[in-house]
Parts: sequence; structure tokens; C-alpha cells
Amino acid sequence: MLRFKCLKCGKCCKMSPISLLPHEKIILENLSKRLGIEVSFSYDYYIHDARHNYNIVLTYHLNLEDGKCPFLSSDSKCLLQNYYKPLVCRAFPYIPSKVEYVYDTRIKVLGCKTSYAISTACTYISKLKDKLSTKIKSPYEIRKFMLEEFSAAAEMELKRRLVLSYISFLWKRGALNLTFSNSPGIPINAFSLIRKYFPYIHIKL
Repeated sequence: MLRFKCLKCGKCCKMSPISLLPHEKIILENLSKRLGIEVSFSYDYYIHDARHNYNIVLTYHLNLEDGKCPFLSSDSKCLLQNYYKPLVCRAFPYIPSKVEYVYDTRIKVLGCKTSYAISTACTYISKLKDKLSTKIKSPYEIRKFMLEEFSAAAEMELKRRLVLSYISFLWKRGALNLTFSNSPGIPINAFSLIRKYFPYIHIKL
């Protein structure tokens, strides 16, 4: 039976900035200090909270340094392997092709719609591209082909939705006043914000 096999070529670590969930940004910040590695982050999608003038960041990017992930060693080994590997890395080459955050201001609920696809930029996938197009089509077949990667993607979506459910709860209770505008505000990590109200939540959600 056809099974995915990571060739550990490091190609995926040089493709683009690494997408992170809010709690993962905190984890990698802490690990970078422990490992003595300089890192920088940028943020992508955020929602504005007019009550505190916050821009609540839902998606971060770990920026590449010299064209590669800062946690990739000179011999193409992941320095995070024995600590915490981001979910998008664990899921690769089964990656989000589109993440759309949605909301309903009437009932004050946040949600998201995520589409996934198998990346042909992966060295192993590119070699099997023709065979995969005929044999791997349904989610069930994808799951059989890459069980660990599929599971990591499922975990990523579960945790993304968990963050949104906490933000929705705070919105409903009036702790936040979400406006979904591009207003200037103070960037705040969504997970750090949640921890202000629910300090008992574990860092890995």
C-alpha cells in the first residue's frame, strides 16, 4: 500500500515563513531562548477589539532567516524535533490551502473554514505526483496515505477552533467588543489574551 515517507531533505523548511497558531508562537519564543537561536515573527490575520484597542492575532508566521527556518541546522536537521514541532510542520505536505475566518455579529460567534491540499512542493510527493492523482482522492484515502500528517492537520484545526470558541465566549460576555475593522491597535497574542481570563489553560491547549 502506498504510504507517505518524509525524506528529511529540508526543502519544506526553506519554502516560506512557517504558519503558527498563537500558542505555538509562545512555545517557539521560549525554545529559541533555550537553544540560543535568534527568531523573528510577523502576524497575519487579526481581529480588532474596540474595548481595549487590541488587535487580537490569530495567525503568526515564523520568518525565514537566510532563506531557511532558523531552527534548521546546517546539516538539514530540525532542532525542534525533540522539543516541539509546529503543527503545520508535522502536517506537511498536507497543508492548509485556504483559511477563512468567519463571524456572526448577531450571535457573536467566530469560526473558520479551512481547506487542505497535498503540496507537490514536497520532494517525495513530486516523485509520485502522477500516481497520487489517480489513487489518492478522498479524505479517507489521504488519511491512509499519511496518517500522522492527517492527524496533525486535524489537531491544528481542533486547536484553531478552540481558540475561536474562547474568544467567542469573551465576546458574548461583553469582555471584548469585536469590530472586524482594520483599525490601528495594540497587537496581542490571542492565546495570551485568553490566559488573562482563563489562567489555568495549559500552554499547549
